[in-house]
Amino acid sequence: RLHTRLCIPEHAGIANAVGAVVGGIMQTARAIIRPLEGEGYRVHLPNAVHTLPTLDEAVAVAQQATAELAEAQARQAGAGRVTVEMHRNDHIVRVKRDEDSYEEVFLESEVVATALGRPALAANADGIPGVRP
Repeated sequence: RLHTRLCIPEHAGIANAVGAVVGGIMQTARAIIRPLEGEGYRVHLPNAVHTLPTLDEAVAVAQQATAELAEAQARQAGAGRVTVEMHRNDHIVRVKRDEDSYEEVFLESEVVATALGRPALAANADGIPGVRP
C-alpha cells in the first residue's frame, strides 16, 4: 500500500537483546523528614509514616527504608547486581531573631535512594545466555 520496500538487516533479531544487555535499570525512592511541633520528627515514606525522637534516628530509618524500596523495585524491573546511591538535602532557613541576630530553622530533609543495575542474564531453553523475561 505504501509502495515501499522493506529492508530488515541480517542480524536484526539480536539487536534488541544486545540493547537490553547493555542498557541500565534505575529506580528511585524518596522520603521526607519534618519536625513535629512538640518533639521528634516524622518520616514520610512511600509506604509508611514513622515518628522518631531525633533527627539522626529519622534519617537512619529514611535511608534504610528508601534503599530497600529502591533496590526491590530495581530487582523487580529485572536488574541483577544492584548498587544504591543515597542523597540527603536539608532545607534550612535563616530567620531574623532580633535586630542583630538570626536563627536557623530546620524545615525538612529529603532523602533519596537511587538503585542502579544492569539487566540480569539468564539462559533460555536452549542454554544460550539471554535477557531474563
